[in-house]
Amino acid sequence: MLVLLETPAGYALFKVSDEGKITSEDNVLQHFSSVKSAQSLIKLKAFSKFKDTEEAVQAILSSQELTSLTKNLKSFLKKECPESEKLAVIDGRFGGLISKQTGINCVHNEAIAELFRGIQLYINNLIDELSIDALKSMRVGLAHSLA
Repeated sequence: MLVLLETPAGYALFKVSDEGKITSEDNVLQHFSSVKSAQSLIKLKAFSKFKDTEEAVQAILSSQELTSLTKNLKSFLKKECPESEKLAVIDGRFGGLISKQTGINCVHNEAIAELFRGIQLYINNLIDELSIDALKSMRVGLAHSLA
């Protein structure tokens, strides 16, 4: 299973090492008790960095409006996510849009929601390209652009 996460800096695609460990909310929480346990459960497979703030804003609006995927997200998923692989997404409706436009099987449930919470908790340890300070400044920049 792969996990798609949209960050202020770009799209991250993680590989889950053992799907059996994310069958329930309690299982997921157990595997995010430390950075080390989180890193043993998921590994960054690919990262597609936004080229600028405008692209980041377009990505956010696209995922909120649920009308179509951005060209960059579509090409990133087609390149990095085989149709035979399940893709965990933060929102079931967004997953439906991805499935419709790419043919990729998307999943979302309460355990997946916990998985996303765990990833957010340790995001700077899971994506080498992102520092805490860089993420903070990107979030602020996006917030100002969206306001």
